[in-house]
Amino acid sequence: LSMGLDHVTPGHEVLIMDGDLIAKDEIIRYLSAFNDDRLVSREAIAPAEKGGRIRTVNGQIDFIREEETAGAYVYSGLMKLNSTTQTTFSDLLQTELTFVEPLNQLADKTSLRNYDTSYLDAGWININNPDRLERARKQFA
Repeated sequence: LSMGLDHVTPGHEVLIMDGDLIAKDEIIRYLSAFNDDRLVSREAIAPAEKGGRIRTVNGQIDFIREEETAGAYVYSGLMKLNSTTQTTFSDLLQTELTFVEPLNQLADKTSLRNYDTSYLDAGWININNPDRLERARKQFA
């Protein structure tokens, strides 16, 4: 991710998608055109499911915690960052194996908005676990 961000043309936004995200083309086009350039997607999640839980304050991301059970939302596999934010994020990624802590540091440094993708359920799924993989197979068959 860090190497890819280093090659983005300055002044452009970048859309970062998890490798286990499946979505219909029209949803990706909609989110790409969404008028926000510091965006992290989230979706509603059942209390028993594991994932990087997102806590928000006044619509801004406060933190993301892996394996946290508190909170009704989880990171849903997509970020949209402007050129300044992506450069900062790339620098923060240099010493980390995952993006969770750099994303938390980025949230501390800038205003990251969250976008609820829960209502996109018919055309969007971030797989994350075997149950969701089975759901994706049925949904996108």
